[in-house]
Amino acid sequence: WVPQVVFGEDPSLNDLLSRNMRRQIKKAWNRLETDGHKVDMKIARTEFEIMEVLPKIEKIHVERDHDTGRDSDLDDPKVNELWKRLVLAHGATGQIEISTMLIDGEIAGFVIGIIDDDAYRVFDGHFNSDFHRYSPGRIIEAAVLERAVVDARFDGLDWMAGVAAEKI
Repeated sequence: WVPQVVFGEDPSLNDLLSRNMRRQIKKAWNRLETDGHKVDMKIARTEFEIMEVLPKIEKIHVERDHDTGRDSDLDDPKVNELWKRLVLAHGATGQIEISTMLIDGEIAGFVIGIIDDDAYRVFDGHFNSDFHRYSPGRIIEAAVLERAVVDARFDGLDWMAGVAAEKI
């Protein structure tokens, strides 16, 4: 099952997120504020920006997989090389953007999005386990969804991956 969000007429983020998800995100933002953290959202779109952030998100991807007690798909050198080549090749053509949430200057979560005509496709996304208290994965996913909703190019968002592997 591959979940997709189809944007209807005048979509609202509140209509697309469950009540529980909105509550979790609000709680995370409150924790960030209470704990005095500085949060920045960034988007890498140029080849240079993508090449600069790629090693950092690769490390987060692998460490998060290991933190959940499983091998990472990127542990396999062939898969790792394919992952990098796909991101870099599509980045060179303007079809990739990497959204990051930074807490106090450190990447706490990321989403790699593929711009595919009228669809925004989420290729990959992980978060830094050190920041789990702040639900950075949920926050960056909601930010990406919100950005796709307001971008007139897109009719929908395709998560491309059913249920997160650590939930299976």
